[in-house]
Amino acid sequence: MFRPPCAIACCSWPREAARPRSAPIPRARARSRGPSAITRRGACSSTCRGKSCTAAPDSAGAKLFGRRANNAQPAAGAALLLRLRPSRHHDRGEGNRADIPASASVRARHSGQAGLQGGTCLRKMFIGSQGRFSTDLDFTGVEEHDHEDIILEMMQAFAQPFHGIQFAIPDGSYYETQDGLSWGVNPTYSHGWNASGVGEVKLQISRRETPTLPTERQPQSEQSYFKLLPFAPAEIICLALAEILVEKIRACHQRNKARDIYDLSMFATRPLDQALIRRLVVLKLWQARDSFDPARLIQKFQDGRDFDWDDLRQLLNRAVVIDRERITADCVRGFGFLANLTDDERMLARDQYQREQAVAERLRASPARG
Repeated sequence: MFRPPCAIACCSWPREAARPRSAPIPRARARSRGPSAITRRGACSSTCRGKSCTAAPDSAGAKLFGRRANNAQPAAGAALLLRLRPSRHHDRGEGNRADIPASASVRARHSGQAGLQGGTCLRKMFIGSQGRFSTDLDFTGVEEHDHEDIILEMMQAFAQPFHGIQFAIPDGSYYETQDGLSWGVNPTYSHGWNASGVGEVKLQISRRETPTLPTERQPQSEQSYFKLLPFAPAEIICLALAEILVEKIRACHQRNKARDIYDLSMFATRPLDQALIRRLVVLKLWQARDSFDPARLIQKFQDGRDFDWDDLRQLLNRAVVIDRERITADCVRGFGFLANLTDDERMLARDQYQREQAVAERLRASPARG
């Protein structure tokens, strides 16, 4: 069963068998789901009463967790402390920044069926404190799952406080999109040392595509506060770094949030698997029926005018200076390889109507590493 992505075990789990590194790139499956019983915000089944977070009967707990629901000890000791954006009531200075815990105990092991991605993943797993704050936790579903079961399971996990932190899922805080391809939930939390009251963690889970590359188990980047935690920081199942960067490139191609180009700039001067990243960018945009014009993207990087830089300011420490010229110049140099399309990539980049199926299959069959 798919396990709640907000509750990630910090103990050792059996490693799932990974595909060989030389395996072909598999087809990214677009999920076409029929109408769901939940197509509007907060319209969950009667077992999901939000604010009380009362544990379901033992039969439901046994179904979800394989053990009695009233057993307060987690089978896998699940916990994760994710530093997100600072509280609006606190200064963004390093010394006064507020940590937002996204921690919960869950009564079964995390089976790695959802992969963390996005800005939080880059900060927590790859960049550390150099990265920007993030406003949510983005996951990609690896297997089919029912979000109603997951919300119920989260409520089971939230029935008891975790290290003094009390979580809840208020009415109206969970939703599924009308097309059934993504859903989300915004658990609240409270604790004695949060003077501002109740905080919120935003979880977003996408079912639009399965990851193209094998997911990876990553340790969190070392942080100074780790030694103060009453639990070991978890290793987290994440998308492969190359795939996370491809999603950021696709985001820059399709929208104008400065957070995306900022994230890319953190890797623009690092060694990258250029052939793999370029191939995946072409494939993912083709799967979305979007043509890819690398020259236009590089020009967008160079100009920098289309990006909403105010969007980025609120996600950085006040002491950080946003050097737009450096950010854009690094991305122009670091991702200029996107223009070096092969013949197959060039053909697919122009194929907005997905006529070149054979070309797409050839690119998918290329080695998973360029």
